[in-house]
Amino acid sequence: MGRRGALQQVELHEADAPEPRSAPARTRHPRRWAAGAAAVVLALGAVQWVTASREDAAQARLARVPGVLAPVDDTLEVLRTLGPQDLVTLVGEPAGTLIRGEDGAQSYRWMVPGDQGRGWTTALLGATPVLADTVRTFGDTVCTTDEPRGAGTAAADHVLCVVTDGARRVLDTGAVEEVPATSTELVVLDTADGSVVARRPLAQGTSIAALPSLAVVGGLRGESMTVTAYDPLTGEQRWTYEDAWTPGPRDASVFRAGDLIAVSMPGGELTLLSSEGAVVRDGITAPGGDTPGAGWGWGLETDPRDDTLVLLGQAFDGTSRATFLAADGDPAGDVAVDGTPVTVGVDDGSVPGLLLTADRSLHAWDDATGDELWSADVRSTTTALVVRGRVVVTTERAVVALDGRSGRELWRTDELTGLTPSALLTDGAHVLAALERTGTSGVPALAAYDPATGIPLFRASYPDGVIELGSVGRALVGRDAASDRQVELG
Repeated sequence: MGRRGALQQVELHEADAPEPRSAPARTRHPRRWAAGAAAVVLALGAVQWVTASREDAAQARLARVPGVLAPVDDTLEVLRTLGPQDLVTLVGEPAGTLIRGEDGAQSYRWMVPGDQGRGWTTALLGATPVLADTVRTFGDTVCTTDEPRGAGTAAADHVLCVVTDGARRVLDTGAVEEVPATSTELVVLDTADGSVVARRPLAQGTSIAALPSLAVVGGLRGESMTVTAYDPLTGEQRWTYEDAWTPGPRDASVFRAGDLIAVSMPGGELTLLSSEGAVVRDGITAPGGDTPGAGWGWGLETDPRDDTLVLLGQAFDGTSRATFLAADGDPAGDVAVDGTPVTVGVDDGSVPGLLLTADRSLHAWDDATGDELWSADVRSTTTALVVRGRVVVTTERAVVALDGRSGRELWRTDELTGLTPSALLTDGAHVLAALERTGTSGVPALAAYDPATGIPLFRASYPDGVIELGSVGRALVGRDAASDRQVELG
């Protein structure tokens, strides 16, 4: 932060500048000089005040950007150990979780920021012996919420669950044994109070996706993947989609892709369905998968900007590609780029339309067209920051800032020894890098750098026993190694 300069009063004493009688014209010069000096001091003070005020205003605006931390200084201590309710409050969005008791009973807990009596827990399934082993047995019950796309869970009206006593058990050999379900139900809960608003038996189901006023259940049955949509309140069946499946290394599932339903087949292909059950697009494969002999593996993720899908492909030689699927499913609107998407932890909107990916270099693309804007010889290793026109990233040994429009390097910190950045954060006034030990000599610390110059400002050592610094909402958090619980730092 710019520091305001104190305005100094200037006192003029005639005794400090005697007036020679022989040269009366000169008697005014010292006074003119002193008056000029005072004007300069006042002008510099005014400029400094304006600069500091602008900086304060810029930081105030940045503080309102999601992901920006509360102010951090050069001393860290553990403020409190965080429970699930604390984490929900810090995030500022409701969240739910499945709970399995020691007797295998299943329930659903809904947590609301600040609680104020609005949280609830609802039983889903009674005692189930096969699910009592919480270490080696994984239940197949799944739940999701029905908020409009991009609205956040606070806008959800219902929690929709496929509740089943089916499970997967890990044997002593490491093999996974399927435990067939004897009971499967669609259960719909009201987010306001946890009351059960609908409950109906299902023939099968291992995954669920929700759109407003639609519950879509998917599962393998016989030699086909069956996807069935229901009215969540009445249980009325809206439509069914079936597709033959080929056994593969991945589970079949349905999940939401923006305003569409994605069907993931065991063989690795995706199909997109409309809310009416029509096939919008099928035969979708990851980029690079059709390259003979390249050894491409693939995965997918959801684009946090609009909940659409991103297909990822990576070859054995480190080459990677990403395809951002168009929200309406039309392949003409896909954006295909080189590299793996870089997660942006804080984006203040100062470089609009910027899409970042990384492989051996850092690439910037126009997110609407896929045109490359620039490429920089930087190998990004963590999340990025896009603040005040700069793109800030980390390498294995340094923090680097680039001009967001040209990719020109603005500054780079000195190479670290015995430490590597594990997270990149900001509180608006500083670029903050969580430095983890890579050997025995480094001392883990949170390093603060000047955003404009990269000059080191301070290092705050981790509290004893705390590792893996990061952020939740506006709070700086770490993990207590002994208890494996998250703690808030300040």
